[in-house]
Amino acid sequence: MTDENNTTAPAAAVEPSAAELREQLKTVRDEHTTYRTQVRDRAIEGYRDNMWTLPILNTVLTKLELEPFEPKRVTRSTVAINVQLDADTENTYVGETAMRQLGGPEARDALKEAIVTVVQQHVTGSPTVSVSSDSLSVFVHTGHVVEL
Repeated sequence: MTDENNTTAPAAAVEPSAAELREQLKTVRDEHTTYRTQVRDRAIEGYRDNMWTLPILNTVLTKLELEPFEPKRVTRSTVAINVQLDADTENTYVGETAMRQLGGPEARDALKEAIVTVVQQHVTGSPTVSVSSDSLSVFVHTGHVVEL
């Protein structure tokens, strides 16, 4: 249809059909799912590049309502420590007292502190160390866990 100036009037807008709307919605949902997968994959890549630790990674993934990351490999090592105590005395009481002290909480704490220091100095990355009253756990963000 033309008017007095010989211009054509725009055609009436055609509303999309229900099938077209469903297809558009499916496309948007697929793109959203792909984007969320890419976000999770990039976050895991950052963890593998030592940008952050596993607990931080999983906290962020959980806040984004993404599936937490579980490394496929976890290494557990048991370390046994044998201590020989040489006393400079023939007094057996002194030797027995020293051995009891070595088995006490202060000595265990000193050993834990020494092990933490060694781990932090010799393990690549930034190990996170967790100490409880009975055990020592060392988490290295490359996914290796050592419990002592």
